Amino acid sequence: MAKRSGLEAGYDERQVSVLGRAYRYAYLTLLFSLFFYIGSEAIFGRWCDAGAGVGICICISVAVLVVTCIWNDAYNRLHERPWRIILQSIILGILNFVLALLAMRNGEMVEHGILTFRVCCLALSVISGVIPATYLLRWIMQRKEQKEE
Repeated sequence: MAKRSGLEAGYDERQVSVLGRAYRYAYLTLLFSLFFYIGSEAIFGRWCDAGAGVGICICISVAVLVVTCIWNDAYNRLHERPWRIILQSIILGILNFVLALLAMRNGEMVEHGILTFRVCCLALSVISGVIPATYLLRWIMQRKEQKEE
């Protein structure tokens, strides 16, 4: 049997295929969101600094990757339970949300009418909330499918 390395270790062939498709979707999402960001700056003027714009685009891309993988059962390795990932994402979401609130309170989120890089903490807290929400929706859908059978 061929030795698997890196990403493929612990995943079956279907999961590796889904991971490849998810990476493709995430890459295309990143490209389109960056083009949208550049176009919005050209149309509306500077509404955020470059770090915030690119950070938001990356967060959107990561959200597409995570949702695609979770929905197609390719986010966890075989026989791995998602509870650790869900707990970690909830903790990271809360911490990033607290950092975002502190930045808002201190006036660091928007300076001179322009969003700063601090908005990425808010975007990361949203993505951290998307992970458990996607797991919950997937679990509800699986339960519903099992009841119908």
